[in-house]
Amino acid sequence: MNKKIFYWDTTLDPIDYPNKIRKKFFYLSLKNRKRFVNWLGKISYKYHNQLSWWIKLPSSRDPNKSNLFKNIIILKVLHDIKIKNEKLFLKVDTKEFKNTIYRNINKKKIEKIEIKQKNYKGSFFLIKNIIYFLFTYSVVNFFTKKKDISTLDKVTLIDTFVDHRKGNDDVIYPNLQKFIMKKHSKNIFFVPTFIINRNLLNTFQRIRVFSKKNYLFKENYLSLSDITNSLFEILFKKNFDENFKKYDRIDCSSILKQELNSKKDFYSELVSKLNFLFIKKLKKENLNIKKSINRFENQSVDRAWNLGFRTFFPKAEILGYQGNLYYPQQPHQTPTFYEEKAKVIPNKIIVTSKYFKKPRQEFYKNLKVIVGPSIEKQDIFKKTKINHHYKYVLALSGIYSLDKKLLEWTIYALKKNKKLKVILKPHPILPIDKIIDIKSDIFKGQLKISNENIKNILEKTQILISSGPTGILLESLVYGCKLFYLFIDPSDILLLKNIPISKSMYELINGEKELLNKMNKFHSKKIRKKSNNLKELLYTRTNTKNVQLFV
Repeated sequence: MNKKIFYWDTTLDPIDYPNKIRKKFFYLSLKNRKRFVNWLGKISYKYHNQLSWWIKLPSSRDPNKSNLFKNIIILKVLHDIKIKNEKLFLKVDTKEFKNTIYRNINKKKIEKIEIKQKNYKGSFFLIKNIIYFLFTYSVVNFFTKKKDISTLDKVTLIDTFVDHRKGNDDVIYPNLQKFIMKKHSKNIFFVPTFIINRNLLNTFQRIRVFSKKNYLFKENYLSLSDITNSLFEILFKKNFDENFKKYDRIDCSSILKQELNSKKDFYSELVSKLNFLFIKKLKKENLNIKKSINRFENQSVDRAWNLGFRTFFPKAEILGYQGNLYYPQQPHQTPTFYEEKAKVIPNKIIVTSKYFKKPRQEFYKNLKVIVGPSIEKQDIFKKTKINHHYKYVLALSGIYSLDKKLLEWTIYALKKNKKLKVILKPHPILPIDKIIDIKSDIFKGQLKISNENIKNILEKTQILISSGPTGILLESLVYGCKLFYLFIDPSDILLLKNIPISKSMYELINGEKELLNKMNKFHSKKIRKKSNNLKELLYTRTNTKNVQLFV
C-alpha cells in the first residue's frame, strides 16, 4: 500500500503548521518556556563575564531574531509525534538543523529533509550596515561639537533611538524631553542610537537638530580604531567553538554554533560593542555619572549599556524603563537570574503597573521591580470623546511576519463578505508598503489606511482587531473597545492570564474562518462602550515624586 505524504515546512510560522503539529508545538512551547531559560543559563555560566556571548543570537532569547527555541520545540515534536501510514517530508532552514534532526531523531520516522533555498545577501547586508554606521559617525564628528560635561555634577544619561521617523522631538521620549526642557536641567542628556535608515538626508537632519539640544553623541567619544577593532572581532573572531550541554538529551550544539557564527544581527552587535567602549571612555574622562536610564528590552544593545555602567560606574543608579506594558510573546524582555549575575541587566526595572511586576519576575523571583509613571501615555488620563464611528480597526504590531498574518486573516474575511469594512492602523516603525501592495483592489473600498494617533482612533473604534506585542491591545480595552484578539503565538494566552480583564471585553480568535464568523456576527451589532478603571490599573499618572526617577 502506498503511504500518503505528510509534509511539514518547519520554516513557516508555527500558526501555519499542520493542525496536529501546531497543537503539539503550542503545548510544548508553553511547557518548555522556563526549562529553556534554565538550560540556557547553564550554558551561559561559562561565559557570564564575556560581553561577546551576551550580544550573540542564542543568548538573546528573542524569538524575532533567534530560532533556537523554535528549533528545539520542533525536535521535541518530532520525538513525540506518531505518524502512521504516512511518509514524513520536512523542510528546514539550514543544513545544521537538518543534521541535528538526523542526529537526534529516529531516521525511520523521516522520509526526506530538504533545505529551504535562500536568496543570500550576506556581503551586501554587511556592507550596507557598515556604510550606514560610518555615515552617522562621520556626520556627527564633522557637523557637531563634542559637549563638555566634565564640569557637571551628578549627570543622568538616558538612552534613546533615532529611526526613519521625521520631526524635532525624540521618538521614544517626546513627553520626557519636554519635561526636562521645562525644568532647564543641564545635567540630563539623551544618548541616541541610530537605527538603519535608507533616508540618509533624514538622518543628517536629525543629527543637526539634536546636536542643539541636550543630546550626547556616542560617536564623539569613539575613535576609528574603536570601530575597526570591533568590526574585526565581530567578523573574524570565534570564541565559542565547542559542544554544549544537551537539552533533554537533545544535542543542539550544531544549531547553537550556527547561530553564534551568524551575522544576522551584525549591526546590533557592532552598536553593542561600541556602547560598552563609549561608557568606558566616559569613565576615563572621570565624569560624575549619577544615573543611567536604559529603555530596557533586554536586547544586545541594552545588555552592553547596562554592563558598561555596572562595570565602570558601580555606584550610579542603573535603571531600566519598560513603558511598553507586558508582552509575553517577547520572553527576552523578562530578565533571568543568570543575566543579573552577568550584570547585563539594570539594577532595577521600572514598569507602569503593579500588575506587570509578577510577570516580569517569571524567570527571576528576586528581580527588583518598581512602579513608575507611564511617561509617554499621559493622554490616556484625559477626558475622552467616545463615539462609534469605526466598526472595525485592524492595528498592526510592527513585526513583519506577524503583520502579514494579521492582514492575511483580515483580508480573507473581507473577501468572503464584501459588506465588511476595516480601518487599518499601521505601526509607525514599519511602513505599510513594506508589508503589502497598497494599490491592490482591497484598498479601494473595504480596507482604508488611517494614520491618526492612537487616542483619536480608539475613541472612534467599536472593535479592535490585533495581536502580538503591541500596547494598543490593552489601550483599546481602556477606551471601551471590544478586542478581537487573534491567537497566533503560543504565548498570546499568557497575556489574558496575567492582566485583570473581564472575558466579556475580548474574543479570542482561532484562525481566519473564526475571524470571519465573529465579524459577521458583530457586523449588525452596535458595541456600547462602557467606562472602566483599567487606565488606573495598567497605567500610572505622573506626579512630582515618580517623575524624579528620570532626573
